Amino acid sequence: MSALGESIKELRSEDKVRIEVPEWGKDGKPLVFYSGLLRCNEVLKIQRKHKNFLSEMTTGNPNIEAVVEMLIIKAVDNDNKPIFDIGDKPILLREPVNVLMDVIGRMFSTVPNLEELEKN
Repeated sequence: MSALGESIKELRSEDKVRIEVPEWGKDGKPLVFYSGLLRCNEVLKIQRKHKNFLSEMTTGNPNIEAVVEMLIIKAVDNDNKPIFDIGDKPILLREPVNVLMDVIGRMFSTVPNLEELEKN
């Protein structure tokens, strides 16, 4: 890796946003998980299967399957371990749309401008 690449890697933000989902909690306590910034490699992974992922997200007409897959990729516990796996996809696809979209909306609030990402 080049010196510039190493420098960028060191500066990469690992900021996480805390997300609470009362609908998925137990004993009156919400499920708490974290989501970091949307990374280019994650966008590429989703776009391989869902070609219009970014444009659909920016126009407010997202593909629900892609949204669920992004949740599976991005949702981690406090130790950065995934809280979902692909086996959870059918369960998540049965969740109320308003709950899922609220969760994804909070996850994507870490992305300042999806339109700029789409241009790249």
